[in-house]
Amino acid sequence: MPSLRMGYMVLPDVLCSEIEKAKYIADIHSPILDQLVMAKFIEFGFFDLHLKKMRNIYLKRRNHLIKCLKDLFGDSVSISGADAGMHLIATFNNIYFDKILMQKIEDNDLQLTPVSKHYLHD
Repeated sequence: MPSLRMGYMVLPDVLCSEIEKAKYIADIHSPILDQLVMAKFIEFGFFDLHLKKMRNIYLKRRNHLIKCLKDLFGDSVSISGADAGMHLIATFNNIYFDKILMQKIEDNDLQLTPVSKHYLHD
């Protein structure tokens, strides 16, 4: 829950004590009331309902994105990682992303991140 500055982890029992200590040292301590409300939200199943709803929404968006990419680029695009939520890798054959194309992409409020930003270079 980024806006609430809360998160949760599912851990094996043997790690719980050490993780609790690390959290206590590093945490800015979310307000107790917020934590209690979130605990009830999860306990009563509302978080699960929210996740199911959002998965469905993101599935439709992802499928629409893939369809648009295939419609626009045909065999010039291959999609991988399409089962990873809204993130995917689109590999474009014979299409060079020069400054002009990147500007057009930016002008249309699209966000592209080169895969090269996510690995170490030689």
